[in-house]
Amino acid sequence: MIKRILILILVLVQTAMFAQSKLMQKADIYFANYSYAGAIPLYEKHLKKNSAEVDAIKKLADSYFLTGNFSRAEFWYEKLMIYRDQVENIEDYMFRYSQSLKAFRQYKKADEWMEELGKINPEDRRYQLYKGNPQYLEIIEMNSDRFIAVNSPFNSRYNDFSPTFFNNDILFSSSMAEKSARKVRSGWSNQPFLNLYVYSNGKLSTLKGDVNGSGHESSAALSPDGTTLYFTRSTNSINTGKGILKIYMAKLQGSQWKNITEVSFNSEDFSTAHPTIDKTGKRLFFASNREGGFGESDLYEVEILGDGIFGEPKNLGPAINTEGRESFPFISSTNRLYFSSNGHPGLGMMDVFTCDFEKPNFQVYNIGEPVNSTKDDITFIVNEADKNGYFASNRDFGKGAYDIYQFNRKEQLRTDCESVVIGSIVGADQKNLIKNATVTLKDLNGNVLGSSKSDGSGSFSIPTSCFVGQQEVIVERDGYEKSVTTIKVSIKTPEVETQITLNEVAPLLYKDLITTMNLAPVTFGDKNTKLNEDSLSVIDAVVKVLQDNPSVSINIRSHTDLRRNYTFNLSLSRKRANVIKNYIVRKGISSDRLLTEGMGEIELKVNCGFKVRCSEEIHKQNRRIEFVVVSK
Repeated sequence: MIKRILILILVLVQTAMFAQSKLMQKADIYFANYSYAGAIPLYEKHLKKNSAEVDAIKKLADSYFLTGNFSRAEFWYEKLMIYRDQVENIEDYMFRYSQSLKAFRQYKKADEWMEELGKINPEDRRYQLYKGNPQYLEIIEMNSDRFIAVNSPFNSRYNDFSPTFFNNDILFSSSMAEKSARKVRSGWSNQPFLNLYVYSNGKLSTLKGDVNGSGHESSAALSPDGTTLYFTRSTNSINTGKGILKIYMAKLQGSQWKNITEVSFNSEDFSTAHPTIDKTGKRLFFASNREGGFGESDLYEVEILGDGIFGEPKNLGPAINTEGRESFPFISSTNRLYFSSNGHPGLGMMDVFTCDFEKPNFQVYNIGEPVNSTKDDITFIVNEADKNGYFASNRDFGKGAYDIYQFNRKEQLRTDCESVVIGSIVGADQKNLIKNATVTLKDLNGNVLGSSKSDGSGSFSIPTSCFVGQQEVIVERDGYEKSVTTIKVSIKTPEVETQITLNEVAPLLYKDLITTMNLAPVTFGDKNTKLNEDSLSVIDAVVKVLQDNPSVSINIRSHTDLRRNYTFNLSLSRKRANVIKNYIVRKGISSDRLLTEGMGEIELKVNCGFKVRCSEEIHKQNRRIEFVVVSK
C-alpha cells in the first residue's frame, strides 16, 4: 500500500513539473515572438510556484518594461538584482532597472544603480555618459519650460504616435479601431495593428491607397517634392520567422499612394525603420539594429542617389549613438537633428534630444520638460519657422496608451553655459600674495579645461563651462608645495571664487623625509626583504614628494639590527634598499633620482653593546629605512 502511495505521489509531482515546463515553454515562445502581452500572465503563473527562477524573472521584467508597465517592471527588476551574479549581460538589466526607477522620479536610487553598472563595466557608454554629466538634471531643468504642449484633438483611446508634416496636414500612425473593427491585435501591446491616418481641417481619414496593410504601418516621411512617401511596415523575417521592421516607398498616383516597394538597404536579418528626409531630399535618416552598431538601435543616414537608388548606410557615430536605444530621428529645416534616446542621461525612458550634428565637436542636449517626461517621449517634429510642432508620449493622464501632443516653442534651447573660476593665491601667513604661479583647471577625468598665471596681486581668472560640474584647480610654483583644490561649477552658480594657500617647501637637503614629514617607520620582517603592508603607504608619501618636486633626488639608506654577522647584515640591508627603489620606480619615478646605500649594522640608532641583551623594541628602532634628500 505504501509503495502505491509513493508511486502516486511521484506521478503527481512529475505531472506538475511537466505542466510547469510546458507553461514556461509557451511563455518563451510568446516572448521570442515579441508577444509580450501574451507572455506576461504565463510568466506570472509560473513564478508563483518557481519564485527564484532567474530566466523567468528576467523575461517577465523585460515584458513589463517593453509594454510600458514600469511599476511592475521595477518590481521584477528589483527582484532580479538579488540574483545578479547569475545573469549574463547584467548591465542591460541594471540599466533598465534604473530607467524604471526614473519613471517614478526616483532619481537618487536610479543613479545609484548606474554607479553599480559602472563597477561591473566602466567602459559601458551609458555609464560614461551618466558619469560625464553629473549635472544632467540641472541641465534638463535649464532647458525646461521653453515649450507649451497640449493634447492634440485627433488622439484616440489607442496608440497614436509618429506625426509627420504632410503638406498642410498631419499624417500619423494609430491603432484606433475602424468601422471594420479590426479584430487582429498586436501580441506586443494587445492593441489593434497600426495604420496611417491623415488629419486635415478637423477631419480624420485613413491614408488613401495601398500603404495600409494587414500588419503595422507607422513612422512616415514625405519627400520635399511630395511625390514619394517613405514609411515603416512590420513583417516576418524570411530567415528567422520573427517580426522585423522595414522601410518601404510609395508613389503618389493622383490622390492615391500606390506602387509599394522596399528600399534596398533593408534586410531579413535586422530591422530598418522610422525614416526622415532632410530639406534637400538627398539624404534619408533612419533607425536600425543592424550589426556593427553601438547599441540596441542606432541612427544612420543614407544618400538618395535617384528614384529608388541609395548609397551605403552610414552610422551617425558614438556622440549620438549609445549602448542604449536611439530612434525616431527628425531633421529640421535648419538641419538640426532631433531624436529619442534612453542612452543619454534623461528624465526616464525615451527622452527627446537635439544636436547640430554636422558641426565639429557638437554636443547632444536634452530639450527638457514639458516635451520630455518620466515616460517615453518620441517622434518629435518641429516647424522651425513657425516654432510649432508635435511629439508623442505615453505619459500619465493621456487619452490613450500613446498620445500625440502639439506644442509652441516660447524660447530657443540653451546650448551653452559659460562660467568663470576666479581666485587669489596667498602664502601660509595669508598676507604674502604669490605671483607667477601656474593655475590649471581640469575635469575629474584629467582633461585640461583652461590655464592661467597669477598676476602681481596673486589673482587669476579662467573661463570654463558650467556643464562640467566638479573641477580641479591645480596650482604650482617653484619653492611651494603643489596644491589641488576641488570646486563645483553649476548652472545656478556660474561664477566661482576661491582662495588658495600655498605652503613653502621646507629646506630638506640632507634631511630624512621620515623624520621631516613625521612618517611611520618603514618595516621589514626579521631577516627578510618583504615589505610589510603598512609600509607601502609611507613609501607612497615619499613618492608624492618626488612627484611634486621633480628636482629632488634621495638616497635610500637601509639599516639592520645587531643580530647575525656583519656580512649577512650588510647584504640584507642592500637588498632591502633595492626592494624599495624598485617599488618607487614602478610608481613612475626615474631611477636616476634614487641612490641606495646598505648600511648594515654600522650606524645603530641604539647601541646596546656586546654584553647587553637588546630588547625587541630596540632591534626595531635599529632596523630602519631613511630617505635622505641629496639634491634639490
